[in-house]
Amino acid sequence: MKKVINGRMYDTETARLLGRVTHGEPRSWNFSEECLYRKKNGEYFFQFDGEVFSDSLAHIYPHNFGGERIVPTTERYAMLWAEENFDGDEYVEQFGEVEE
Repeated sequence: MKKVINGRMYDTETARLLGRVTHGEPRSWNFSEECLYRKKNGEYFFQFDGEVFSDSLAHIYPHNFGGERIVPTTERYAMLWAEENFDGDEYVEQFGEVEE
């Protein structure tokens, strides 16, 4: 998926997929998928894909009607998302070593 937002291109084909989380069963009313990407220039973005009542879109689009969206994000939010969704090794692979 390609999307221009604020004059910047976000392309899932050229960016690096860092992680993916799915909720619910595919083709069900509450299915959603969240994918975190990093562009070659270091920018982060999410690709959300969900049905009408999916939680992953609700916090970004409160009047969600489902579908696919690209949402730019900050490195800090990407790291917070990764803390919630990656194991320790995956986190270190993407963001580097952290203190014990």
